[in-house]
Amino acid sequence: MSLLPVEEARRILAELTPKPRVEHVRLADACGRVLARDVRADRDIPPFDRSAVDGYAVRLAGPWSEDGNEFRVVDRVMAGDRGVKSLRPGDAAAVMTGAPVPGNADGMIMVERSTRLGPDRVRLSGPFDAERRPAIAPRGQDARKGDVVVGAGTQLRPSDLSVLAGVGATPVPVFARPHVELLATGDEIVDAGERPGPAQIRNSNGPFLRALLGSSGWTESVRERRVPDVRSRLRRRVEASTADILVFTGGVSMGEKDYVPEVLEECGFRAHFHRLALKPGKPLLFASKGRGTKARFVFGLPGNPVSVAVTAWEFLLPFLRRMSGAEEPGPAAESAVFPHGVRRRPGLTHFVPVARVQTGSTGNFPAEAAEVEMHGSGDYPALADADGWLVLPANEPEVQPGGVGVVHWIQEPEQPRSQRRLISGRTK
Repeated sequence: MSLLPVEEARRILAELTPKPRVEHVRLADACGRVLARDVRADRDIPPFDRSAVDGYAVRLAGPWSEDGNEFRVVDRVMAGDRGVKSLRPGDAAAVMTGAPVPGNADGMIMVERSTRLGPDRVRLSGPFDAERRPAIAPRGQDARKGDVVVGAGTQLRPSDLSVLAGVGATPVPVFARPHVELLATGDEIVDAGERPGPAQIRNSNGPFLRALLGSSGWTESVRERRVPDVRSRLRRRVEASTADILVFTGGVSMGEKDYVPEVLEECGFRAHFHRLALKPGKPLLFASKGRGTKARFVFGLPGNPVSVAVTAWEFLLPFLRRMSGAEEPGPAAESAVFPHGVRRRPGLTHFVPVARVQTGSTGNFPAEAAEVEMHGSGDYPALADADGWLVLPANEPEVQPGGVGVVHWIQEPEQPRSQRRLISGRTK
């Protein structure tokens, strides 16, 4: 069986991603979700001429004098009050910040520039600009009724929720996120809290994937199960699952007990690719069943931890993002300088674990990075040392010493770790 190029696999995943389904959620639950429809202002913002200060709205009775002007105080308007609609010449209204300003006011004077002369008289002084009306936010200054205030496709931040609340957009139309079930295969696997036998290993893939997917913001739920290498048990688990996406770890390669591809075929799933031209992660499997809102998908990730990390970051997470409505599913790529260079054999796209040695400054210069020493794709301690993957293309898998390579960072910069194993022979 020929190996499928990485870019062709990405194309297939993009082509088969179903159109995101729209659902409505509470405003409090909308942060991080992707907005499904444009949200428009339901009225002018602000909806009235609004005072930006605590002070006095005035109507001039004659020329303004910076030395002092006396006015009759005819109203006191608090935020939430309607107040008087208009003023007569020589009138003033005490208006608090955020309260409506009478429509024919010539301007606002800050309370700091006032002297009360009695219960209904005030002296105001200082500069005055009746043309620009400073300290008054005019009606519709920020947005007009019907204007788009948050566009469809926006991944909502706390500041966006403020806007949605201000225009009454609740419940919020967002794209639904998929439910995921993780299935760890292998008779040699035991839970992290168990004592493994002489030929057993603890399940490191499950906690990694559960944390990665659960914290990503692109899943509605993530469940985790262990399934033994028994064909009938695997089939029952596949048939019983109601998840939108099943994610297997292990059982997808060429071993005697790698039953997952056969079981999926028996359950009516169609494999779209199985075996890619990449390292690590060559046996990656992607299959689907059904169409539209009833479609279900399977990612069969290799069992070795580094392979799981690479294939989950490079293929599974972008699929989840796209399925949840993200316009830029990633993975995000940046440049980094490699003082010691990195080289692999041609023919496969290589994803090489690397660590930041020095962070680039404000985006003007790329970060400096070094290859993490790794003893094969089962070396899960190396994952803790890696900040991302250097992507080496199949036709030219090499970065010369001092050259620049493309890196997919998988975590933010952190404090230097003296335990890091770097190929450069030094640690940071």
